[in-house]
Amino acid sequence: MDKLTIHPKFAEIEINGETLAILNVPFIQQPPQMLCLPYSVSMVIEFFKRTENPKLNIPKLDPEKLAKIMNSDPERGTVLSTTMIKKLNEETDPLEFLMYRGDLNKLDECFQEGKPPILIFNAMYYQTSNEGPAHATVFLGRTDTKIITNNPWMGEYFIYDLGKFMEAWEIEGYRMLIPRIRKTKNTKLDNFTKEEGED
Repeated sequence: MDKLTIHPKFAEIEINGETLAILNVPFIQQPPQMLCLPYSVSMVIEFFKRTENPKLNIPKLDPEKLAKIMNSDPERGTVLSTTMIKKLNEETDPLEFLMYRGDLNKLDECFQEGKPPILIFNAMYYQTSNEGPAHATVFLGRTDTKIITNNPWMGEYFIYDLGKFMEAWEIEGYRMLIPRIRKTKNTKLDNFTKEEGED
């Protein structure tokens, strides 16, 4: 019988002759529709499925199913709300997504903990300095001057200038979704086992 492989949470890539550690998130390309958030969530789910204990039974949810769960409109995108996140978390259990207002320290903390956050930024502002619709991308790592993402529209290991990205992220309120494995509550069986062991 084949043993299930647990992949490492980190990988290395080379940028301009420099080796950089990044989060080992698999890339999933979105179609030419406004579905960046479900495709970003799909990448994060796959990351946890590959890097966590298979006994956690993280559900396999393809981007199309996620788009339905998240009520995403291919023409208008996804409304990021607490109601939508609650509905998403019901389907991704034991994995959950938490909304935060981020900053560089939060990005570094996520990286150190091996949790790839989804960043909501204004991609049109980044490219043209004119505001457009919000866009979701998965954070992989950064340097002092660059940020590396899996951008479901632009590609794998997509590199942004950090300063300009921060401006585009600020326009969207520094919104981010941080994934984590939900903490479980003690069950009666857990309590029984603990009491048995305390004799």
